[in-house]
Amino acid sequence: MTAKMHFISGLPRSGSTLLGALLRQNPWFHASMTSPVGGMVNPMLEAMSK
Repeated sequence: MTAKMHFISGLPRSGSTLLGALLRQNPWFHASMTSPVGGMVNPMLEAMSK
């Protein structure tokens, strides 16, 4: 069996995060955020919420 790889890409508010969350509910799929921008979001949200 050959593994196929697909990439999800989207702009903010386009639904790509929701699609990734739906795919993660199935154990046959792996979906994660790989953009370096994703690592900056949580610290920025924490800093702005203080």
